Amino acid sequence: MEKKVITVEGYTNDLYEVSHNGEMKQTRLFALMPENLEENQETLDLVITSTNPHNEFPIFDKLLDKKIRITVDIIE
Repeated sequence: MEKKVITVEGYTNDLYEVSHNGEMKQTRLFALMPENLEENQETLDLVITSTNPHNEFPIFDKLLDKKIRITVDIIE
């Protein structure tokens, strides 16, 4: 049985980062729960990180300039 915990969508380039040596790329999507950020509410930061000492990122680079969706499920 699977239970969806969270799904977030966003554009990869909004929070896209490259390390100073070029060996790491990452993008982040944030989820505000609830969106009004009342006291004691939670914010989730979901990150996709790719590392390669040869500075080649064929999978990650396919995500750039795209809108993506990340879903986290609990699998029991």
